[in-house]
Amino acid sequence: MMDNRRDEISGVMLIHAGWLVQMIEGARVDVDRALRRMQADGQGDLHLLGDRPVIHRRATEPIRMCALTPHQVELALAGRALNALEPIELERLLCGEVRRQAA
Repeated sequence: MMDNRRDEISGVMLIHAGWLVQMIEGARVDVDRALRRMQADGQGDLHLLGDRPVIHRRATEPIRMCALTPHQVELALAGRALNALEPIELERLLCGEVRRQAA
């Protein structure tokens, strides 16, 4: 996490049913460095689901857990597995945009 602060990386992560999904934001060079660190640390089987420039960051902390409750996540998934979601659906889930629908 110290590296994330230094590199001004922000992000959100969610762990559900054995899967971990994480959205990270920052300058291209810093995000690439963070990805290399994760791969070098052997942090599991890393799959990049999306990669696009952002105008306004949605994550404001170095890395925080998704604010949804497990019940809200289950409702938002509607019976699907976390790894079955499209990247935009994962982003909305991580950023809590499903909170109102899943309340």
